[in-house]
Amino acid sequence: MNTQTPETTRSRTSPVLIIFLVLPLLALLAAALFILTTALTPSRVEPTPEPVAFPSDADVINAPMIDFTLTTLSGTEISLSDFQGRIVFLNFWATWCGPCERELPALQAFARQQMNLPDGAVVLAVNQQESAEDVQRFLNARSISALIIPMDVNGDVGDMYGVFNLPVTFVIDRNGVVRYPKYGEVTAADLEAYMAELNTNEAT
Repeated sequence: MNTQTPETTRSRTSPVLIIFLVLPLLALLAAALFILTTALTPSRVEPTPEPVAFPSDADVINAPMIDFTLTTLSGTEISLSDFQGRIVFLNFWATWCGPCERELPALQAFARQQMNLPDGAVVLAVNQQESAEDVQRFLNARSISALIIPMDVNGDVGDMYGVFNLPVTFVIDRNGVVRYPKYGEVTAADLEAYMAELNTNEAT
């Protein structure tokens, strides 16, 4: 005789199955709450820093020279504007730079030649971020003594002229206008060619 009632014969739902059905629903609910909370929370906008602007050729060439004041290797304070009315070869260099080392004798010979001329050109060989002791030792070993060596200890003047590689020489005319950039080693022929070009332009 079967004593089971319909209730007892009806299949019972497994607790494990209930768990598997409930867990996805809880996950969906948690995800919905997270998205809603994120949307309602005001986002913090970080300020964008101003970009550092360095001069380009377009800013420097055919523009008035950027004046500066530096102390030379010999301890004298000079400004670029001190040489207004003369052609200036504004050279940037360092002792670790091979092409810089190669061009120094040509710059020295040119500077000595121009010293003997009325209103001759000036060479300012601006050293970039080195100590006076290291520079003096380097120059003594190569018998370089006729150049004016302004010491750009912090590299500020190099930044003003947009110097990103060494050596570089800017040719400034007698009116204080930057006319030519020479990137890389400058030779004696280059120096004479720039002088001839500037003298020709001023004569016309």
